[in-house]
Amino acid sequence: PAIGFSVGISSSPSPAFSGGGAVALNTILGASNAFIDSSSVAATGTAAGQGSITVDASNASLIGATITATAVSVGIGGGTTPAFALGAAVAMNLIGFNDVDTRDDIEVEAYLSGSDVNAARVFSISATSTEGISATVKATSVAIGVSAKSGYAFSVGASISENKVAAAVRAYHDSASSISAGAGGISITAFDSAAIVAVTEAVSVGANLGGGSGGSLSIDASVAQNTAGGSVGAGLGNAASVPTPGSATVSAGDFSPINSQATAIAGSARLVARAFSLTVIGAGVG
Repeated sequence: PAIGFSVGISSSPSPAFSGGGAVALNTILGASNAFIDSSSVAATGTAAGQGSITVDASNASLIGATITATAVSVGIGGGTTPAFALGAAVAMNLIGFNDVDTRDDIEVEAYLSGSDVNAARVFSISATSTEGISATVKATSVAIGVSAKSGYAFSVGASISENKVAAAVRAYHDSASSISAGAGGISITAFDSAAIVAVTEAVSVGANLGGGSGGSLSIDASVAQNTAGGSVGAGLGNAASVPTPGSATVSAGDFSPINSQATAIAGSARLVARAFSLTVIGAGVG
């Protein structure tokens, strides 16, 4: 949600302005392959699900985002008492991304290609991927000006979050003239998991309460930017023969959590006649 609220009551002109705003752009791009290509595949007996040959590829790309922006502005006085509040919250989350400078990963293959395999109990190739991102971006801004004479209150708050992730994860076998298995052997795996959790918050309050002239100004900003990146491999290669009763494992991995929090809170008040109060603050995480 984005909420803006504004009141102005005065015997002289007293504008009251309130913004709000909230932008979110979430993009997930795609592909998830699994393949056997030029082929000669067999898998016979030895019970319970029998000879197995499994090529598997998978992906789950999640984004959850909560974007909130609130701005309140009140101006009440016997003279000119303007009050301005502006709050903004922006988030872009992406995963593969296509834009915030373009990359286009998430692919997740799992393959064979020249083929030949003869399993009679297991041979597997897998490739997994799970991305993530859960971002909460908030911006609140309040400005109040109440004065018997002239006064003002300004408040600005902003909060920006940009979280990207990429992926590409393979797992292969490529050419072959035979690759056998038996007794649960051969497994080529690749995996990736990237999680980003980011909370970015900015609160800004400005107040002007007094019997004389004066003002209150409060500015604040909070920025977070997180990137996780991609590619993981595994392989086997040209394999002229790889019989096994029991294990031959080629593996790869990756695990990339980022947990990020950027908070900026600013407050400003003027509670006496003829005074001015200013607060500026910022925070950032890369």
